[in-house]
Amino acid sequence: MHLKNRYYYITLVSLFLVSSMNILFSLMIKFLVDSLMNQSISDFILYLILLVFSMIILLFFEFVQQFFSKKFINQMGEEVHKGIVDSLILDNGGAQDKMGYLSSISNDIETVKELYFENQLTVAQGIFSLILSIFAIFSLDFLTAIFVLIFSFLPIVIPYIFSKKLTSLQNNISETKAEYTGTLTDFLEGLTIIKNSKSVTKFREILLERYTQVSRRIEARNSLSAFGNTLIGLTFYATTVFILGIGGWQVLNGAVTVGSIVAIYSISSELVSPINQIAAGIGDMNSSKDILHGLMRNVALKQDEELLKDKDIKFFGLTIKNLIFKVNDGTNITYPENVGPIEHHKKYLIKGKNGSGKSTLLEIVIKNKESYSGLIEINGKPLETYGFYQIQHLIAYVPQKPYLFHDTYFNNITLYQTVNEEYLWSLIDIFGLRDRFPDRESLEESYGKGSDLSGGQVQKIGIIRALLQEKQVLFLDESFSAIDRQSSQSIQEYLLSMNELTLLHVSHQDSGLGYDGIIKLDNK
Repeated sequence: MHLKNRYYYITLVSLFLVSSMNILFSLMIKFLVDSLMNQSISDFILYLILLVFSMIILLFFEFVQQFFSKKFINQMGEEVHKGIVDSLILDNGGAQDKMGYLSSISNDIETVKELYFENQLTVAQGIFSLILSIFAIFSLDFLTAIFVLIFSFLPIVIPYIFSKKLTSLQNNISETKAEYTGTLTDFLEGLTIIKNSKSVTKFREILLERYTQVSRRIEARNSLSAFGNTLIGLTFYATTVFILGIGGWQVLNGAVTVGSIVAIYSISSELVSPINQIAAGIGDMNSSKDILHGLMRNVALKQDEELLKDKDIKFFGLTIKNLIFKVNDGTNITYPENVGPIEHHKKYLIKGKNGSGKSTLLEIVIKNKESYSGLIEINGKPLETYGFYQIQHLIAYVPQKPYLFHDTYFNNITLYQTVNEEYLWSLIDIFGLRDRFPDRESLEESYGKGSDLSGGQVQKIGIIRALLQEKQVLFLDESFSAIDRQSSQSIQEYLLSMNELTLLHVSHQDSGLGYDGIIKLDNK
């Protein structure tokens, strides 16, 4: 990920030009005053015209600078956000600290945008202004130290003119952020399902698009703010031109002295303000540097197309020997010397006491957990030799509590994939969901807070979702715990009849009738 882009360099050039035009504007005043002292009407008119053109050019560069600086800062936020999302998806072990990711995305990105990237530009502007001001003062050989008269109430009134529109834009930002937070919650809570599906890139695109929508709303607000700030600048420069113009004619008419006009404008502030900008900016950048480094530490450097590569492999068998899993509390789960072997197209029931590691075993094989020793082989090759997404494309995994996204039931079931709808409806019939979903219209209803689905219906959707992925191996982790006995029996009969499917089913309830083998796990 590149933390510098074209907006950054356009902004730097604009900052340099703004600082240069500020000094040129001051120099134009000096020449204008000289023309007044020489009583030259033609020179006075010429320099006054040049002063007006300088003002217009200055305001143009000022607007360009503010516009592109906001785009740069927002794009940096998008780049950091994209890096975090890619890191989350490509993290083989899964997101163990989901709240940490949520905090990074919700809070730290905005902090870094404001305190690091924005102040990076502030420091650059301060450096440009300071250097150019020093050269200008030396070139003039003297300093006029009386401040410019400004009608101060105008810069105060302008923000109130835009306050209603800015409030409306801020409300839009809040609404869009709320939508994004809902999508982000779905993404984090359903991460295991997403990474196990063939729709991982689609979910990634939806999440990135939601954040981009937030950024676009922020850009609209910042553009209006930039325009308001430009108008505030206009009041300053227009007031200066007005006083110099009217006062100049008064000098030519002998009404006032040249010194009173020269005193209107001074560049002395160009020395004080940049120093304050640089000091404050560096302080804020230093305070946010650790946050930025923390955000970028685990950013994935892989290209987007990495997620699209074909990683399918053919499953022939699974062997597990001398497996020991290291739990975070320092204890171990020790499995039987030999678990399996698991042959392709066979159906196995995994049973064991609580704490014997049944669910953990499934998560180890699908590479969601990695702190283990022992031998795990797929097709005679160690599990470590396979890529994370090779395993995800091979094995469909259904947890005890499948997560449903805040989306339509159809998208929840298909995970945005094109599916054979005839097969889908046959599964709905087999799983006893036709009463709840009698037609396509019912599938287009949205799942959300207050949904009338029972726990058993949610589990059925989770299994149907896995079957529609059409993977070679299916892992069920207590996936029938909330389903009534009769429905559970009929669904299992269907699964056991699927000749091309390899099934590993963790359950406390089932007897194992109809399965090709029962694997019993007991702690050693």
